[in-house]
Amino acid sequence: MAGAGCSANPCADTYCGAGAFSELETQAVSNFMASLTGTLALFVSLDSFGQQWLVPYGCYLTKPNDYDEMRRVAAAAADAVRQTTGRVFAVGTPVDLTGASTGASFDWGKLRERFSYAYSIRTRPATPGEGGFDLPPDQIIPSGRELLAGIASACRELLL
Repeated sequence: MAGAGCSANPCADTYCGAGAFSELETQAVSNFMASLTGTLALFVSLDSFGQQWLVPYGCYLTKPNDYDEMRRVAAAAADAVRQTTGRVFAVGTPVDLTGASTGASFDWGKLRERFSYAYSIRTRPATPGEGGFDLPPDQIIPSGRELLAGIASACRELLL
């Protein structure tokens, strides 16, 4: 079952589960999101850490037909983050930035639920040495501010 970017080891950070939507939590999210199909244009998933605004696909070497448009919106969002806190977020696919990954919710949102704009935001910090999954308390509010600025910018871009 394990593919690129995931592990069959249940103790690993990248454990992929016994199968697609094998856990109650993912089943509930899947059912809820399916109920919204056709009503939302933007899907955003938050992930720790890396300072990246990821565009599909993580699971394929190819890019969606509307990649340039999705990247344009993501770049505007990353620029809003930089203007807010000075933090630089890389923009691109996981394949381009860090390597292939499977099981990402933004890929599912784009491929299965057909959300026009689907992203995964890897929040601050950029590296494990800066805190990794354990964000220092003094970084929580600035992280929230930059996320709000980036997501608000993406929403404005969708209205253009």
